[in-house]
Amino acid sequence: MVKTDLTALILENRLKAKRIREAEHYRKHEYDGGGFLEYPIEGKQNPEEEQNNRETYQILAKRGHQYRLLPLVKLDHIKNPDAFNHKTG
Repeated sequence: MVKTDLTALILENRLKAKRIREAEHYRKHEYDGGGFLEYPIEGKQNPEEEQNNRETYQILAKRGHQYRLLPLVKLDHIKNPDAFNHKTG
């Protein structure tokens, strides 16, 4: 019983992690100079953090950087990053 629960939890975490990487779950805003910022269609960050991250990553995107803001996804024992850098991976 415990092993089944653990297996189900691992599979659920893998599906959540895969979904935050898929491009169709994001809206893309492109800037001059080749930069862009992708926003999650589903899921959000906490309001204060999201506002700060949007402002910060918009500035970087306007300078040619390429980022994807990541929604808050609760993965057991895994800290969720704020954004994904498309250039460095």
